Amino acid sequence: MFDINKINKENIPPNAHRAVLKDRTNKMGNDSFLKRTHSMDVHLKGQGILGQNMMNVEPLDNLNAIRPLQGMDIEEPAADLDRFDRLNKHNPQMVSVFAKHIFEYLRDREDLYVAKEGYMVMQTDINEKMRAILIDWLVDVNVKFRLVPETLFLTVNLIDRYLSKVKVGRNRLQLVGVSALLIACKYEEIYPPSLKEFVAICDRAYTTTEILEMEAHILLSLDFELTHTSSLRFLERFTQIADIDQKAYYFARYLLETVLLEYGLLKYKNSLLAAGAIFLVNKIFKKHGWTAELQHHTGYSESDVKPCAKDIYFTMQNSEKIVLHAVKRKFSSSKFMEVSKYRIEKVPSSRAN
Repeated sequence: MFDINKINKENIPPNAHRAVLKDRTNKMGNDSFLKRTHSMDVHLKGQGILGQNMMNVEPLDNLNAIRPLQGMDIEEPAADLDRFDRLNKHNPQMVSVFAKHIFEYLRDREDLYVAKEGYMVMQTDINEKMRAILIDWLVDVNVKFRLVPETLFLTVNLIDRYLSKVKVGRNRLQLVGVSALLIACKYEEIYPPSLKEFVAICDRAYTTTEILEMEAHILLSLDFELTHTSSLRFLERFTQIADIDQKAYYFARYLLETVLLEYGLLKYKNSLLAAGAIFLVNKIFKKHGWTAELQHHTGYSESDVKPCAKDIYFTMQNSEKIVLHAVKRKFSSSKFMEVSKYRIEKVPSSRAN
């Protein structure tokens, strides 16, 4: 059994902290920040540390009130931004000035942290169906713990990459899943569930020590390289380009989360899966086709996207025949506008295009 006590500084790569640590500042709400700051000011004043002249500084009620120093130009002219980025120019969370460059960078690096296609051939005790059952269970856990969507996508990525490197017995597959979820929660969540909750969600099939040992083994096997760009992140960008409404966006998310269960679609890049989901949504909701703008900004022509969209389409058709309904149940709620209740018309494969 893997001994967690044997982990030392020699085992851990020098750049490990870059992958494990993540700046959480952007996830802290402005109101929460102001409350914490005010509380600290009051405490420091009471201790005589903060002078009265400093306490009289006007509070900052809006981050938009921040102005650059005189003579500094930190924004590009609006004319240099694309149409959809100009619409979000005044939303600091959308970083419109840099969004185009960020996603070009993510496209360049998306191949670095993906599972090997066809890795299941090296596994002797587990198969594609067991993987699908595990991910279906993780979707329910994600809903129960109220985790952010990106946590699920990162969890599946960690599972696939680990299984492509290490042989796992079926009696330890769930342990791999829950340990990968623990890592993803630490990476993505502000307040991840406690270790006791992870033990309980497995019906105490594994102890805290076993989960921690597997967590360490996964991290070492992946060389602490956790950062990857999921299809969800590309979808958020492509949704702006395609200018689709909220219901169509939720339906596209429903497609991508269903695709997570399909081992065969690991052959597609995450950006192509997102583009395929947009293509399919445009068809189903009778929106515009694959425009020149979409082709330019996604980097995919209609002929590139069609095969992927067709595979997603048949995956959705086949999902009706299996008993794994966690994703369907999740997106049938009013929170997601009940998009999973839409019926996708069944078309023979010979007629699909």
